[in-house]
Parts: sequence; C-alpha cells; structure tokens
Amino acid sequence: MTKEKIILEKMRAMISNPELVVASPVGKWLKAKIYSIDSGSIRAKVVIRKEMTNPVGKLHGGVIALIADEAIGGAVLSTGVDMFYVTVNLSIDYLQGADLGDELTIHGKVIRKGTKIINGECYIYNNENVIIAKATSNLVATRHSHNLF
Repeated sequence: MTKEKIILEKMRAMISNPELVVASPVGKWLKAKIYSIDSGSIRAKVVIRKEMTNPVGKLHGGVIALIADEAIGGAVLSTGVDMFYVTVNLSIDYLQGADLGDELTIHGKVIRKGTKIINGECYIYNNENVIIAKATSNLVATRHSHNLF
C-alpha cells in the first residue's frame, strides 16, 4: 500500500470518529464534521456558532478564512505528502453572508500539486447550497515532516 493510500485511509477513519480529526487547535475549534475524503479533496460541514459571528450576527470574515485554510490544508494532506506545508497566500471572495445557526458545506481541493508548491481552492456553501465564499491558496513545503500519522 502506498503512503498516499495509507494516509487517505487514516483520514477516512476521521469520518466515523471525530476524535481522530487531525487539525490545528484553532481548526478543531471549528468542530467541522468531515463527510468525504478522496485524494486531493475533502468535504465537511460546519454549524455557525455565536462565537463565529460579527457584531450583526453574520459569519465573521476571519472565520471564513480559517475554514478555507483548514479545508485546503486537509485536501493537501489527503494527497499523501510527507512534508508539512504552510500557506503562502490566501485569496477570498466573500460573495454572501451567512447567519448564526446555518450549516455550511465546505469543499477543499487541490488544483495543482507541484514538488514544492501546491495550489488549492475552497468553496463554502450556505443552507440553500449557494456559494457564500470561494478561496484560492498556494502552500509551500517546509523542511519538516508532518508526522501526523
């Protein structure tokens, strides 16, 4: 079994056991529920909680950035990379607001996997399956192994 397949299978175990979710501490704060993982692709749901909103009760733009960064990072990890990758840039188009209590659907995916730089994107949808934000990002390999699995 290839390293990519091993990592993919371990990541798929997170679907049925949220305790296994590999994320940064702030990523775990999102309480995302992963429901699909394939090589270069991850799909999850997040319910908007009060602490995620701005003063008028809409999803805060910074939380959207966090969701996108975590989703793209998860998609990168699902490709079986050995090295830890960090975000070089993150560009977000905020297309529509979302309200407290809404359940968001997130899709992060790898667009191009180079030897040092990976390009990814994320789409975030509201309850009506309307895109509320789309993001693109470039991530660069560090000299450090991630040792997550």
